[in-house]
Amino acid sequence: MLATEAAPFADQWRPVVELIDGINARDWTRMRAVLHDDLEGMDHRQLGWGRFGADDFVGLYRSATDGAAQAWFGITEIHALTPDGACTRGAGIGTTGDGAQFRTSATIVLRMAGGKITQADYFSEEDVDAGLAALARPAPASPLENGAFRAFARLCELGSANRWEESPALLSEDVVSVDHRPLVGGHLVIVGIPANIEASRGLNAVGVTDIVPTPFRARGDRLSLSRVRYALPADVGVESEALQLVETNDAGRIARNEVFDLEQYDEAMAALEDRFATGEAGAPQGDGHELASIERLTTFATRDEAQAHFDER
Repeated sequence: MLATEAAPFADQWRPVVELIDGINARDWTRMRAVLHDDLEGMDHRQLGWGRFGADDFVGLYRSATDGAAQAWFGITEIHALTPDGACTRGAGIGTTGDGAQFRTSATIVLRMAGGKITQADYFSEEDVDAGLAALARPAPASPLENGAFRAFARLCELGSANRWEESPALLSEDVVSVDHRPLVGGHLVIVGIPANIEASRGLNAVGVTDIVPTPFRARGDRLSLSRVRYALPADVGVESEALQLVETNDAGRIARNEVFDLEQYDEAMAALEDRFATGEAGAPQGDGHELASIERLTTFATRDEAQAHFDER
């Protein structure tokens, strides 16, 4: 039943599954991997944990299992699912080191973004209404969702609906697209709005039904590197993924778009840093500079970490 309810939200539900699997395997690295570094946690129960962050969250479950001979934690009921979160009933059962049995339960609200859990709220099991209210509140924006990503996300929405004719409002007149993928683009360069629209329509022509970007890196407000999933109907073929670098101009319109294979991570990162060093890095940054600093703390430090993230998904 849980699988049936969660099926339409498979991508959003995956971090929750990883969270539970990590706890029950006592694999704290695995659990921590699905928690956003800036996770905001709050236990609203009278004798609860209070506020907690990502590392605290891991520590709380580690403490709960370290002293137990047996312990299992899981989701026993789904109260509500949204595109970015879930309100559930969570339960834990087990046996302490001295043989006493224990059972705990709570209404748990989890928020997800970019394959990570960004928020966790715990309420008493009976206080489902409070959990539903928490889920209904607007989710906080990801620190990686800068102006460039928002413009690109809107472009992906139009592309998913095959409404490319509306995209000129998001593009600069001299927009440049470069496809670095060896087997797809071969460093193809496309210049101008009409040529870019014509090339983009080819995605829908081959059956792409959904274009889903996930922010991966940000530099200032005008540079974004995203991981993009191109969904295809099951009877057409398997979906594909790519890394996409987007740069906007002073007016917030997309001026440059570069596409890389996932295996071209180093190239994509070099391009991002190069565009930042020669462009926006030399200009006054304001909030964008602060956002870039936050981003460096909340994403992957090495290529190996990024590849591990890709492999998990």
